[in-house]
Amino acid sequence: MTGISQHSCELKLLVQAKLAPAIIGKGGSAVRSIKSQSGVHAIHLSQNDPELNDRTICITGPTKALVTAFDIIAGVLRTEARLKPGSEESVRVLLPNANSLTCDAAIRKVGRSSGALVSLQPVGKGSAATRERLVTCVGSADQTKRAVQILVCAIARRHELRHRGFLSQWAFETNYNDHFETSESAYSDITPVLRRGALPRLGR
Repeated sequence: MTGISQHSCELKLLVQAKLAPAIIGKGGSAVRSIKSQSGVHAIHLSQNDPELNDRTICITGPTKALVTAFDIIAGVLRTEARLKPGSEESVRVLLPNANSLTCDAAIRKVGRSSGALVSLQPVGKGSAATRERLVTCVGSADQTKRAVQILVCAIARRHELRHRGFLSQWAFETNYNDHFETSESAYSDITPVLRRGALPRLGR
């Protein structure tokens, strides 16, 4: 993934609800281990709903860490589903419904580059269907991993382009979701103004 920004972005997977407990582990031990091994910032699973067959896994972190976390999770799911080595598998990724990610040309490119069979479907109905699209990648473990790697790089590139202008206004290195502290001098500058506004309210 040379040349891709290592700023944080998000990979969202859709997995069968019955397989999700293996990713969580007893008391969250498995998900903590995946986070530690991969170097991602966070892994969140949606709440278990008996009426739904699937759960989402949101992974946040640098692009390389996202692919590593996916690789570990895919291995856990393979074991839990008792897939034989070399068996064909299906990986489902939820993407923002952006033309750069979900247009026909982009999806065909993922398929050609990875060797996986890649298809695109809408997600849900109404506003949910307009926000995200479901990408299904079918193939060997190596093919689906390569497909996810390409998708992660595309997500990271879109993320970088969207926020480049915003982040470039600071001379020092910044990242999306960074938090900035107000300097002491700024408080000193504004304190007299705040005092003047507060005095009339206090009847002084």
